[in-house]
Amino acid sequence: MEAHHVLPQEFAQDFVKAGINIYDPVFGSWVDATAHRGWSYAYNAKWKEFFKSERTKEEILNFARRLSKEYGFDVHFGNP
Repeated sequence: MEAHHVLPQEFAQDFVKAGINIYDPVFGSWVDATAHRGWSYAYNAKWKEFFKSERTKEEILNFARRLSKEYGFDVHFGNP
């Protein structure tokens, strides 16, 4: 298993603007290491596309939940 940043660090400024501390442990998850390395580029590309528009905290957390289902890992944060 490997630690996964549900909210990718490369978009930290976007998360801060929305009032989200990406370093809060609730925004981490454990994933299979091999699978993680296989999909992390595509996962981050989806975030890049998502942030082409300014987003609210609720939109960000809902998007993270959708991606977690798509990529098969659990998130540990509640509703905004």
